[in-house]
Amino acid sequence: MIFNQQNVIVLLISFKYDQVKQSPLNISLLSMDKLIFPISLVTFIAIFYVVAVGFNFPYPIVAGLFGILPVALVWMVYKVLKDGEHSGKTFEKYFYEFE
Repeated sequence: MIFNQQNVIVLLISFKYDQVKQSPLNISLLSMDKLIFPISLVTFIAIFYVVAVGFNFPYPIVAGLFGILPVALVWMVYKVLKDGEHSGKTFEKYFYEFE
């Protein structure tokens, strides 16, 4: 196998994925599959809004994004709270624990 930059990155990502998948902390990337779309979409809208303001896009575009972004953010929070999995940790037990 030839080790170039792309192969090393893919190898590192797959190694990290296997580590997380078999983690004793019961943290799994598979439980995040339902949340990737809402988080990605809202992040894209937010970044596009910042770029639109920075590059002086026309006012209707900036105003539309400004109106859509809070609604999208509330939708994302709802999806994360509804579809996310609880880690089982409580604030009282794990407040001073550093991982």
